[in-house]
Amino acid sequence: MELLRKKDSRFYWYDFKVRGKWYRGSTKETNKKRAGRIAALRFSQAIEGTGLLDRKAPSLQELSTRFRGWVESAGLASKTRKYYANGWRLLSSTSIVGMRLDHITKDHVEVLRFGGSRRPNLKGLISGVQKGRLRMVCLPIPPLPPLKSTT
Repeated sequence: MELLRKKDSRFYWYDFKVRGKWYRGSTKETNKKRAGRIAALRFSQAIEGTGLLDRKAPSLQELSTRFRGWVESAGLASKTRKYYANGWRLLSSTSIVGMRLDHITKDHVEVLRFGGSRRPNLKGLISGVQKGRLRMVCLPIPPLPPLKSTT
């Protein structure tokens, strides 16, 4: 394991390899002794497989159960709950339902097609998924890019 200081950072950084995978990151510490402890903690988490970096983002299908539970318990208006339920119904028949959330891009969302003559507004649904995701205990996942309305 290497503990180093980058030129453009006041913090110490760790750099090590476990089972063929590199782990690099900031310790967010300026004190070398405390930085060494943080790096050792990250190293032990990597060896045990308990670190946040070792967990994969859930698929849209895996998240749907938790999200729908949040929708029911969040005290949302009836129309909002119906909107989200219909959105999940539409999304469940698409190709992205099995994809992990960190792999779904704006391009994937823009090519979605649903039955009917009019394309539904997914901006609100995706926004709702993001809000629900933030309220659940799961991986920090990069937010989905905002969608442009096509109407």
